[in-house]
Amino acid sequence: GRAREGVSGAAAQRLFRGVFLVSLITQRVSPVYLRVRMSELELGAPAPGYFLLAAEFNGLAGGVAAFADALIDYFEARGQMCAVYQGRLIAFLGVADEAACENLLRGAETVLRARPEGAAARARAGLSPAFGDLGDAGIAYRRALRALAHHFYQPAFLLRYEQACAGEEALDECGMNRRFLEIADALCEMDLSAALRAMDEQFNCFARERPRDVERVLRAGKAL
Repeated sequence: GRAREGVSGAAAQRLFRGVFLVSLITQRVSPVYLRVRMSELELGAPAPGYFLLAAEFNGLAGGVAAFADALIDYFEARGQMCAVYQGRLIAFLGVADEAACENLLRGAETVLRARPEGAAARARAGLSPAFGDLGDAGIAYRRALRALAHHFYQPAFLLRYEQACAGEEALDECGMNRRFLEIADALCEMDLSAALRAMDEQFNCFARERPRDVERVLRAGKAL
């Protein structure tokens, strides 16, 4: 009957939204396509800024599938966009500032604690830095994953990109780790000019900080 059609329609809408959101982190989309598709899927206008959350539920029966619905319901009830991709829950947190993001994440932990399977103790999440354009969601996703990868060393529920990579940046006098990520992101986005700009910045830093190393590289290049 109509009730069943309504349920199936809502499920289909969630599926289409999920496909669209995954496309934001796997490919570059135009601003026009972004606005039109968000309107079609009734996702509202883009927020002024976002954080991207990537969560895993390793070691739990059913994995992300067992917990995605509860968390998606929680986030969507608060106007946030979610999808499941490659065994992870991906949430686009469109909030005004970091304090609002913190409130959302505390609520998500509360949802997990209410589960009997011990999800809160075994869930792991990485959070990207704030970004303003959904066209940059792919970069934000890779940074959330980089934070997520540091859970091996820091077993907290949530790690922020800045928190996870702070030690690396402090030891990296020329910002090589940061610029390497910028180069990789630019190449993934097919932005050759941005990749070359980051490479030039890296080389110039080496020239200032380690002139002898640069001289050796140049001599080796001439020998080849």
